[in-house]
Amino acid sequence: MADQFQDVEVIGWASRIANSFLGVVLGIVLFFGSFFLLYWNEGRADLSPVARTAVEISATALDKSAQGKLISTTGILTSAQLLSDDLFLKPGKYVALSRDVDMFAWVE
Repeated sequence: MADQFQDVEVIGWASRIANSFLGVVLGIVLFFGSFFLLYWNEGRADLSPVARTAVEISATALDKSAQGKLISTTGILTSAQLLSDDLFLKPGKYVALSRDVDMFAWVE
């Protein structure tokens, strides 16, 4: 047991306050810096060259020449079928209906 030693480091109140202040300043800088990084990252994705290569087709007619190409179309999306679920949704001309049910249970 003679080979044991103990090292005690005393940190003064001024250095603790300085470290706390530096932590607050660093947190504020990182908070506002995150907005810059998000804006910079979102602005880098420029898909306009890809969109320029899109072939515009009619929404009502089938165009075989656009098969396998990036297409662009505009039109009204409608459905003749009335969709509903018996529990929450009134019948209507919806395009799609999807319900995901999750059940959480446990044994006490």
